[in-house]
Amino acid sequence: MPLCCCVSKNTKPLKMPPLRCVQTTANSVTLQWGAAHAQNVEVRCRPYKGAQDWMNVDSQTSQLVPLGTGKTSNAAMGSLLVGGLKEDQEYEFTCCAMNGTGHQGVYSDPIRVKTQAKPKKLPPLQIGSVTCNSVSLSWEQPSNLHSLLIKIRKKMVSTWLNVDAKTGQLVPCGEGAAPTAESCKVDVVNLEPSTEYEIIVHGGNNVGWGPASDLISFTTEEGSEQDDDMVKLSCTSTTRSTVQLSWAPIDAWCVGVRGRLKSTVIQNGKSVDNDDYWLQVDTFRNKLVPEREAWAAQASACGIPVKKLDDGETYEFAARILTSAGWGPWGEPIVVTTQLGMSPIRIGKITSTTVQFEWTVPESAVNVAIRCKQLKDDKWLHVDSRTNSLVPLGKGIAPRASDGAIILRGLTEETAYEVGACARTASGWGPYCQRVPFETPSTNVSVMRCLKASGNSLTLQLNVPSSTDGANNVAIRCRKEGESAWMDVDATSGKLVPRGTGTKCAEGTIVVEGLEEGARYEVETSRDE
Repeated sequence: MPLCCCVSKNTKPLKMPPLRCVQTTANSVTLQWGAAHAQNVEVRCRPYKGAQDWMNVDSQTSQLVPLGTGKTSNAAMGSLLVGGLKEDQEYEFTCCAMNGTGHQGVYSDPIRVKTQAKPKKLPPLQIGSVTCNSVSLSWEQPSNLHSLLIKIRKKMVSTWLNVDAKTGQLVPCGEGAAPTAESCKVDVVNLEPSTEYEIIVHGGNNVGWGPASDLISFTTEEGSEQDDDMVKLSCTSTTRSTVQLSWAPIDAWCVGVRGRLKSTVIQNGKSVDNDDYWLQVDTFRNKLVPEREAWAAQASACGIPVKKLDDGETYEFAARILTSAGWGPWGEPIVVTTQLGMSPIRIGKITSTTVQFEWTVPESAVNVAIRCKQLKDDKWLHVDSRTNSLVPLGKGIAPRASDGAIILRGLTEETAYEVGACARTASGWGPYCQRVPFETPSTNVSVMRCLKASGNSLTLQLNVPSSTDGANNVAIRCRKEGESAWMDVDATSGKLVPRGTGTKCAEGTIVVEGLEEGARYEVETSRDE
């Protein structure tokens, strides 16, 4: 779409089109305006209901100030954040253009914008099946919510715990993944038998968490008679690579503990749960080893650490006891997730052929391995920090963790990609973090805006994706609004010249001169590879 600009006279600016609202929160609104054809823009605001006077928006503080005070916005900025508003209230906004000579235009037609509200109080959850160590919770899908925060605690205990949607376990407040509102069900596991629990739930949207629901309670069933021959594990702490398992005192000689990654095993194209993937915990090395190499723990130890696990991974652990009658049956597995060592990659500036990756890792990290591929392809490639290009897996040099960012070059325009990364510490490489998608733009798309329109000239700013630094490969053409014939903008002189004769330019600013005062113009760009 052509960029429309108007060369201004030293007269009263034209009436601006209505503002556009691009984002709202509980206490703020972000507004945008089109080409103002002036130096500054004044924005006014007032509550929609009630006979209240207009107030100005101060562009420096983003707050409402009395009419006639505050700093106006630079027209070239194109947007303004208005803060300090009340939650769930409708406001009116209008604006006018102001030129450098002090002339003020006509105010635009007002628009109405309503700030967001936090979720309302939800009804209690529905309690389904209850066993000795689990409970099934469900709810009707609420509207305008993205997630639920479910909290559970033992009765007569003050500390609440969150329900982690990924594992169904209880985790400290602030940890774990909240269930999505549309999932409508979650199973909570690893509860204690014959124990009364209390539950509340909060609804969540883009603004935050709503108030707690009414409290409800349930009691887990008693343990089965078979429990006398079984040992129940519990997890008391986790790190990136270690979990601490414990059990209550029990009349037995030894306790054998086994563990495995909680993942799907594919055999002959089908998902199966294969017991061959279980490993035993060796009490001397405190890590998972094949069963024939493992030594069981003394029952009197009442616990054992399991080390050298992958960070951010979910494991299952089960235990059995050894008495004079021999080994007992394996108990019910518990699910444990180690702490995540690396957050997902952040996407920085993207051009048609380059992208900037940014990351945050623990202080103990030495390197970061970044892999990237096209979404339509299954072949992953590594990012080589020496050439800033993609190389086969296992090749190239991984970026240093302390660098915090790297620019990848040689991508294909208008292509969807995804990226993942893992960090290396003294104990080795961790698992890959969550994948992040991104898409490169077209080479024929230039970002252009009008910085200034005065007298008989326009000042344009170009932000052009370029695979060659400093390449003069952007052509600019211009025509008066309503006319059919385009003319080139000569980058050397800034003058309008016949089509096909103008020199091209690179990223930056350019002044177009020799225009007609007070006329409106359309400006377009194109780029050659």
